[in-house]
Amino acid sequence: MERGAKVIIITPHGSGAGAVQVAKEAGVKLIAHDRMAKSSTAAADYYTSFNSWEVGKAQGQHLLDMANKLGASATNKIDLAIFAGRTADWPNATYFFGGAMEVLRPHFDKFNLINLPDHHAAFYAIGNYTEATFNDEAKTKLQAAMANVDTDWNPNTAATKAAAIVAQLGDADKSNQAVLVLAPNDDTSAAIRQEFAKMSHPYKEYYTTGQDASDVTLASLMGDPVKGKGTQTMTVFKDTSKLVKDSVRIAKNIVDGKDGLDGLTTGPAIDGVPTAYSEITVLLATDKQKTYDVIFKTGYKKEDNPTFSNIDFSQYKK
Repeated sequence: MERGAKVIIITPHGSGAGAVQVAKEAGVKLIAHDRMAKSSTAAADYYTSFNSWEVGKAQGQHLLDMANKLGASATNKIDLAIFAGRTADWPNATYFFGGAMEVLRPHFDKFNLINLPDHHAAFYAIGNYTEATFNDEAKTKLQAAMANVDTDWNPNTAATKAAAIVAQLGDADKSNQAVLVLAPNDDTSAAIRQEFAKMSHPYKEYYTTGQDASDVTLASLMGDPVKGKGTQTMTVFKDTSKLVKDSVRIAKNIVDGKDGLDGLTTGPAIDGVPTAYSEITVLLATDKQKTYDVIFKTGYKKEDNPTFSNIDFSQYKK
């Protein structure tokens, strides 16, 4: 600002309250990039993100689709383990979780929740919330449920919580059963699968979610579960370069005297802040061609990465 900046783009670590206060006092527009910036009395002028609620819905829908494929019903329940991101990571983690619960909560009668028993009440207290109806009650109920299964986005924390579930299951024979795992991102998903694999009689099939399109996840989706640290069946790819372009577009719009969101995809405001949403792409283990086209054909990832050494890419090249 001392150098004359009219617009500043930040990704706050924490609330970003100090940045908001200083920017407001100076009359400088503040764009919160990927993480909300707010104080107790004010917030950023614009927020750019991927639609976290839609990410969560995609994760939940994948698990529901797999449950239905397996014939899940009130009399044929499928095991479900639920994990969340960092509760304090507002709004991202709460919206991820909320989107997933919008899809899964109405169908809890199809699942055996294998999370620790004292966590169940908070899950069942979740209402039928949508992004459009999200309010303070929804935030409170969702975050109460998340608190018990908060992974802090940390694979070690996720592994510890998964190990507690494994210990609870004891010597139960799951070798002819499937398990569904709502994992908040790819790294925690891999950690959870590795813990479940330590069971005396591990599950026959795993259907697990994630996001970020990590290398180990892509290996799994492309058919190499060893390099993929077990089987992951979906991820949500978020091209961060598009998010950067959206934040820069807002800044340019402001400087040019236009509405900040001109030409951008918008959605419900977060904390009253005008919000631009970048595109997300769902990648599934059942569609390796799509994963190749989106990730490798575009050059986003290189085929010569050692993690992908067991994958024959030639069959996907058209």
